[in-house]
Amino acid sequence: MNQSDKSKIRTSKGLILVIFILIAVALAFKMYNPQTENEVDFFSEDAKKQISVELRNDQTQVSQTAKITGAEAAEQEEKIYLLRVNHNEDVTMVFSIQVVSQEDGMDEALKMKVYDETHDEVLYEGSVRNADNKVFETKQVTNAAKKNDTRYRIYFYFEGQASQQYETSETEVKFDWSIPEDQTGALKMSKTGDVKVILYAFIAMIVITGVLLIVFRKRINPEVFNLGRPAEEEKEELLEETDEKQQPESGDDIEEDKE
Repeated sequence: MNQSDKSKIRTSKGLILVIFILIAVALAFKMYNPQTENEVDFFSEDAKKQISVELRNDQTQVSQTAKITGAEAAEQEEKIYLLRVNHNEDVTMVFSIQVVSQEDGMDEALKMKVYDETHDEVLYEGSVRNADNKVFETKQVTNAAKKNDTRYRIYFYFEGQASQQYETSETEVKFDWSIPEDQTGALKMSKTGDVKVILYAFIAMIVITGVLLIVFRKRINPEVFNLGRPAEEEKEELLEETDEKQQPESGDDIEEDKE
Protein backbone atom coordinates (compact mmCIF):
# COMPACT_ATOMS: atom_id res chain seq x y z
CA MET A 1 0.00 0.00 0.00
CA ASN A 2 1.51 3.32 -1.03
CA GLN A 3 1.55 6.46 1.08
CA SER A 4 -1.34 8.00 -0.88
CA ASP A 5 -3.65 5.08 -0.07
CA LYS A 6 -2.68 5.25 3.59
CA SER A 7 -3.50 8.94 3.66
CA LYS A 8 -6.91 8.37 2.03
CA ILE A 9 -7.77 5.69 4.57
CA ARG A 10 -6.82 7.95 7.47
CA THR A 11 -8.93 10.76 6.01
CA SER A 12 -11.91 8.44 5.52
CA LYS A 13 -11.63 7.23 9.09
CA GLY A 14 -11.60 10.80 10.29
CA LEU A 15 -14.76 11.58 8.33
CA ILE A 16 -16.54 8.51 9.69
CA LEU A 17 -15.55 9.52 13.22
CA VAL A 18 -16.98 12.99 12.63
CA ILE A 19 -20.22 11.45 11.35
CA PHE A 20 -20.56 9.29 14.46
CA ILE A 21 -19.95 12.32 16.67
CA LEU A 22 -22.61 14.32 14.82
CA ILE A 23 -25.07 11.44 15.16
CA ALA A 24 -24.43 11.37 18.89
CA VAL A 25 -24.95 15.13 19.10
CA ALA A 26 -28.17 14.90 17.08
CA LEU A 27 -29.56 12.24 19.40
CA ALA A 28 -28.57 14.23 22.47
CA PHE A 29 -29.83 17.55 21.13
CA LYS A 30 -33.27 18.34 22.50
CA MET A 31 -35.38 21.43 22.73
CA TYR A 32 -35.63 22.61 26.31
CA ASN A 33 -37.16 25.33 28.41
CA PRO A 34 -34.30 27.28 30.07
CA GLN A 35 -36.64 28.67 32.72
CA THR A 36 -38.08 25.43 34.05
CA GLU A 37 -35.40 23.10 32.70
CA ASN A 38 -38.16 20.79 31.50
CA GLU A 39 -36.87 19.06 28.41
CA VAL A 40 -39.10 18.36 25.45
CA ASP A 41 -38.37 15.24 23.44
CA PHE A 42 -38.05 16.26 19.81
CA PHE A 43 -39.55 12.97 18.66
CA SER A 44 -42.71 13.34 20.78
CA GLU A 45 -46.06 14.07 19.17
CA ASP A 46 -46.17 17.49 20.85
CA ALA A 47 -42.86 18.55 19.34
CA LYS A 48 -43.97 17.44 15.89
CA LYS A 49 -47.01 19.73 16.11
CA GLN A 50 -45.10 22.58 17.72
CA ILE A 51 -44.51 25.80 15.80
CA SER A 52 -41.41 27.73 16.87
CA VAL A 53 -41.21 31.52 16.72
CA GLU A 54 -38.50 33.91 17.88
CA LEU A 55 -37.91 37.50 18.90
CA ARG A 56 -34.41 38.95 18.44
CA ASN A 57 -32.71 42.24 17.63
CA ASP A 58 -33.64 42.12 13.94
CA GLN A 59 -37.12 40.69 14.54
CA THR A 60 -39.03 42.51 17.28
CA GLN A 61 -42.46 41.21 16.27
CA VAL A 62 -43.66 37.85 14.98
CA SER A 63 -47.10 36.46 14.13
CA GLN A 64 -48.77 33.13 13.49
CA THR A 65 -52.22 32.51 12.04
CA ALA A 66 -54.45 29.56 12.89
CA LYS A 67 -57.31 28.55 10.60
CA ILE A 68 -59.83 26.36 12.40
CA THR A 69 -62.67 24.53 10.66
CA GLY A 70 -65.78 23.38 12.44
CA ALA A 71 -64.89 19.75 11.73
CA GLU A 72 -61.49 20.17 13.41
CA ALA A 73 -62.89 21.93 16.46
CA ALA A 74 -65.50 19.19 16.88
CA GLU A 75 -62.69 16.88 18.01
CA GLN A 76 -60.87 19.72 19.87
CA GLU A 77 -58.05 21.20 17.84
CA GLU A 78 -54.78 21.97 19.61
CA LYS A 79 -52.07 24.40 18.50
CA ILE A 80 -48.66 24.49 20.20
CA TYR A 81 -46.32 27.47 19.93
CA LEU A 82 -42.84 27.86 21.38
CA LEU A 83 -41.70 31.46 21.66
CA ARG A 84 -38.02 32.25 22.21
CA VAL A 85 -36.98 35.75 23.29
CA ASN A 86 -33.27 36.58 22.97
CA HIS A 87 -32.40 39.49 25.24
CA ASN A 88 -29.60 41.03 27.32
CA GLU A 89 -31.88 42.91 29.73
CA ASP A 90 -35.31 42.40 31.26
CA VAL A 91 -38.07 43.04 28.73
CA THR A 92 -41.86 42.92 28.55
CA MET A 93 -43.21 40.42 26.06
CA VAL A 94 -46.61 41.39 24.62
CA PHE A 95 -48.91 38.60 23.40
CA SER A 96 -52.09 39.61 21.57
CA ILE A 97 -54.98 37.83 19.87
CA GLN A 98 -56.95 39.04 16.87
CA VAL A 99 -59.88 37.42 15.06
CA VAL A 100 -59.03 37.84 11.39
CA SER A 101 -62.16 36.30 9.88
CA GLN A 102 -65.07 34.02 10.68
CA GLU A 103 -68.05 32.47 8.92
CA ASP A 104 -71.67 32.07 9.97
CA GLY A 105 -71.11 33.47 13.46
CA MET A 106 -68.78 30.59 14.26
CA ASP A 107 -66.50 32.80 16.37
CA GLU A 108 -69.22 33.15 19.01
CA ALA A 109 -69.85 29.41 19.32
CA LEU A 110 -66.20 28.41 19.04
CA LYS A 111 -64.41 28.27 22.38
CA MET A 112 -60.71 28.89 22.91
CA LYS A 113 -58.40 28.17 25.83
CA VAL A 114 -54.94 29.76 25.91
CA TYR A 115 -52.61 27.99 28.33
CA ASP A 116 -49.12 29.27 29.14
CA GLU A 117 -47.44 25.96 29.93
CA THR A 118 -44.15 27.55 30.99
CA HIS A 119 -45.73 29.61 33.76
CA ASP A 120 -48.60 27.15 34.36
CA GLU A 121 -51.21 29.83 33.76
CA VAL A 122 -54.47 29.94 31.81
CA LEU A 123 -54.39 33.29 30.03
CA TYR A 124 -57.84 33.07 28.51
CA GLU A 125 -60.81 30.74 28.28
CA GLY A 126 -64.01 31.67 26.51
CA SER A 127 -65.44 32.36 23.08
CA VAL A 128 -63.16 33.30 20.21
CA ARG A 129 -65.24 36.42 19.61
CA ASN A 130 -64.53 37.74 23.11
CA ALA A 131 -60.83 36.98 22.72
CA ASP A 132 -60.52 39.48 19.87
CA ASN A 133 -57.99 42.22 20.68
CA LYS A 134 -57.02 40.62 24.00
CA VAL A 135 -53.50 41.59 25.10
CA PHE A 136 -51.31 39.82 27.65
CA GLU A 137 -47.97 41.00 29.00
CA THR A 138 -45.25 38.86 30.55
CA LYS A 139 -41.97 40.06 32.00
CA GLN A 140 -38.99 38.22 30.56
CA VAL A 141 -36.17 38.23 33.13
CA THR A 142 -32.67 37.98 31.70
CA ASN A 143 -30.57 34.95 32.62
CA ALA A 144 -27.15 33.45 31.94
CA ALA A 145 -28.39 31.96 28.65
CA LYS A 146 -29.72 35.39 27.59
CA LYS A 147 -32.87 33.80 26.23
CA ASN A 148 -36.26 32.69 27.52
CA ASP A 149 -38.70 30.21 26.06
CA THR A 150 -42.45 30.29 26.61
CA ARG A 151 -44.61 27.39 25.48
CA TYR A 152 -48.29 27.93 24.67
CA ARG A 153 -51.01 25.35 24.21
CA ILE A 154 -54.09 26.78 22.53
CA TYR A 155 -57.25 24.69 22.32
CA PHE A 156 -60.26 25.24 20.05
CA TYR A 157 -63.48 23.37 20.78
CA PHE A 158 -67.27 23.47 20.79
CA GLU A 159 -69.64 22.91 23.66
CA GLY A 160 -72.77 20.83 23.23
CA GLN A 161 -74.06 20.19 19.70
CA ALA A 162 -72.73 23.42 18.16
CA SER A 163 -70.14 21.53 16.13
CA GLN A 164 -72.79 20.13 13.78
CA GLN A 165 -74.00 23.59 12.80
CA TYR A 166 -70.51 24.87 11.93
CA GLU A 167 -68.97 21.73 10.46
CA THR A 168 -68.10 23.44 7.15
CA SER A 169 -67.45 26.92 8.57
CA GLU A 170 -64.02 28.39 9.26
CA THR A 171 -62.54 30.89 11.69
CA GLU A 172 -59.09 32.47 11.39
CA VAL A 173 -57.24 33.74 14.46
CA LYS A 174 -53.95 35.63 14.52
CA PHE A 175 -51.47 35.41 17.40
CA ASP A 176 -48.90 38.17 17.72
CA TRP A 177 -45.79 38.38 19.94
CA SER A 178 -43.78 41.58 20.25
CA ILE A 179 -41.55 43.74 22.44
CA PRO A 180 -42.45 47.40 23.15
CA GLU A 181 -40.56 49.77 20.89
CA ASP A 182 -38.74 51.43 23.79
CA GLN A 183 -37.33 48.03 24.87
CA THR A 184 -36.20 46.64 21.54
CA GLY A 185 -32.62 47.71 22.26
CA ALA A 186 -32.45 44.94 24.87
CA LEU A 187 -32.96 42.23 22.25
CA LYS A 188 -29.93 40.37 20.93
CA MET A 189 -29.06 38.26 17.92
CA SER A 190 -30.00 34.61 18.15
CA LYS A 191 -27.17 32.07 18.13
CA THR A 192 -29.33 29.27 16.83
CA GLY A 193 -32.00 30.88 14.68
CA ASP A 194 -35.17 28.81 14.70
CA VAL A 195 -35.01 26.42 17.66
CA LYS A 196 -35.42 23.36 15.43
CA VAL A 197 -33.27 24.29 12.44
CA ILE A 198 -30.06 22.76 13.79
CA LEU A 199 -31.72 19.48 14.68
CA TYR A 200 -33.42 19.24 11.29
CA ALA A 201 -30.03 19.82 9.66
CA PHE A 202 -28.46 17.05 11.73
CA ILE A 203 -31.20 14.60 10.84
CA ALA A 204 -31.00 15.47 7.14
CA MET A 205 -27.24 15.04 7.19
CA ILE A 206 -27.51 11.65 8.91
CA VAL A 207 -30.05 10.42 6.36
CA ILE A 208 -27.94 11.62 3.41
CA THR A 209 -24.80 10.06 4.88
CA GLY A 210 -26.56 6.76 5.46
CA VAL A 211 -27.84 6.68 1.88
CA LEU A 212 -24.37 7.44 0.49
CA LEU A 213 -22.79 4.70 2.59
CA ILE A 214 -25.34 2.19 1.30
CA VAL A 215 -24.97 3.25 -2.34
CA PHE A 216 -21.17 3.29 -2.32
CA ARG A 217 -20.52 0.50 0.19
CA LYS A 218 -18.88 -1.71 -2.45
CA ARG A 219 -16.41 1.00 -3.42
CA ILE A 220 -15.26 1.77 0.11
CA ASN A 221 -11.92 0.26 1.10
CA PRO A 222 -12.58 -2.25 3.94
CA GLU A 223 -9.54 -0.85 5.74
CA VAL A 224 -11.56 2.31 6.40
CA PHE A 225 -13.61 0.43 8.97
CA ASN A 226 -10.54 -0.97 10.72
CA LEU A 227 -10.40 0.96 14.00
CA GLY A 228 -6.65 0.40 14.26
CA ARG A 229 -4.01 1.16 11.69
CA PRO A 230 -4.51 -0.25 8.19
CA ALA A 231 -3.66 -3.96 8.07
CA GLU A 232 -1.34 -3.49 5.10
CA GLU A 233 0.61 -0.85 7.01
CA GLU A 234 0.98 -3.16 9.99
CA LYS A 235 2.19 -5.97 7.75
CA GLU A 236 4.78 -3.73 6.13
CA GLU A 237 6.14 -2.62 9.50
CA LEU A 238 6.27 -6.24 10.67
CA LEU A 239 8.23 -7.24 7.56
CA GLU A 240 10.66 -4.35 8.10
CA GLU A 241 11.30 -5.47 11.68
CA THR A 242 11.85 -9.05 10.51
CA ASP A 243 14.32 -7.93 7.84
CA GLU A 244 16.29 -5.94 10.39
CA LYS A 245 16.59 -8.96 12.64
CA GLN A 246 17.74 -11.15 9.75
CA GLN A 247 20.50 -8.77 8.55
CA PRO A 248 24.11 -10.17 8.98
CA GLU A 249 25.98 -9.11 12.09
CA SER A 250 28.50 -6.27 11.83
CA GLY A 251 32.23 -6.96 11.26
CA ASP A 252 33.16 -6.25 14.87
CA ASP A 253 30.63 -8.75 16.11
CA ILE A 254 31.98 -11.42 13.72
CA GLU A 255 35.57 -10.88 14.94
CA GLU A 256 34.49 -11.16 18.55
CA ASP A 257 32.81 -14.47 17.75
CA LYS A 258 36.02 -15.82 16.17
CA GLU A 259 38.07 -14.96 19.25
